[in-house]
Amino acid sequence: NRYSTKVVLVGKFSAGKSALLNTLMGRYILSEKQLAETAIATELVFDSNEYIEFIDNDNDVHRCEINGVPEKDIDNYKYCVYHLDSSYLNEHKEITLVDMPGFDSSVERHNKAILRYIDEASAYLLLIDIEDGTIQQSAIDFMNEVKRYNSNLVIILTKCDKKIEEDVLSIKSEVAKMAADIFCEDVPV
Repeated sequence: NRYSTKVVLVGKFSAGKSALLNTLMGRYILSEKQLAETAIATELVFDSNEYIEFIDNDNDVHRCEINGVPEKDIDNYKYCVYHLDSSYLNEHKEITLVDMPGFDSSVERHNKAILRYIDEASAYLLLIDIEDGTIQQSAIDFMNEVKRYNSNLVIILTKCDKKIEEDVLSIKSEVAKMAADIFCEDVPV
């Protein structure tokens, strides 16, 4: 296996993680309507031969075609890896992007999935839906946990087209202040 910098996208359900990754891939590859009960961590890596690997709880790998994902009993899998022929991934072969389930879920496997990357992640992109208007408690809890392991955090405000520019700037300023208070240093927003 090659060394890879893992960039983990976190946020609540419907924050826009999969939508951002689909935009970077230049096509719709990840469902943007995943249900809380079916989401697992999904790694995206470059490969000119496209396929998906599901890694089960025994670390066995189950491979399937990219266009023929069979119905999987998701409880039997820890995570999956999409091997994609994407120009973005080709230009950034040293990076593995990781789409995470929403961390505001009460489902135990989602919390385990996130904890799996605490030691592996080189950076986190925390996506916050601008319609929330602030950093929600679930994101604050995550930030307090991750700052003990890794201070490489960038906050991305999503769905900014749903607010006027003045409101976007005000929310951005408030989020930046809250993040700086939590991390005791400036966090890019």
